[in-house]
Amino acid sequence: MKTLIIHHLETMWEYGYKKFGTTFSDIAEKIVCYLEESCYDRVILTRFEDDSFEDEHFDTGLVHYIGEIYDYAYGWHRDSLDLEDDSKLPDDFTEGGYHSDIVYVPDWVKSLKTHQVSLCGAFDGECIEDMEIALTAAEVKFERLNALIVG
Repeated sequence: MKTLIIHHLETMWEYGYKKFGTTFSDIAEKIVCYLEESCYDRVILTRFEDDSFEDEHFDTGLVHYIGEIYDYAYGWHRDSLDLEDDSKLPDDFTEGGYHSDIVYVPDWVKSLKTHQVSLCGAFDGECIEDMEIALTAAEVKFERLNALIVG
């Protein structure tokens, strides 16, 4: 099954998009053009602390391609978990990277293990890094769509 994850493409990051010379609308339109020329069985949008569409997802036409939305935060810290033993993380977390101390690996990510996964969205070295770590921890092979990753 061919799956695209559009990670954290939302208007709340408009200031960050502008730092990289783009806008939410520009990125969304590029992704829509890409999807028009591609064939995905499953398109997933992750949102920061939300699991619904914004008006702008409708305005750009992106909503017509997305089949699932998942709330997926970022910037986790080991201290935020109530751990009895600091050395052992729960099964749904893994060691993080530069951006997050630990990274959440939800069941929906684990379910992608046999899929052909592509990843795009915002921001490289930050939220994208977290998703790459989660996918790797779940043993999901994935391809970065660098032209569709902000940062």
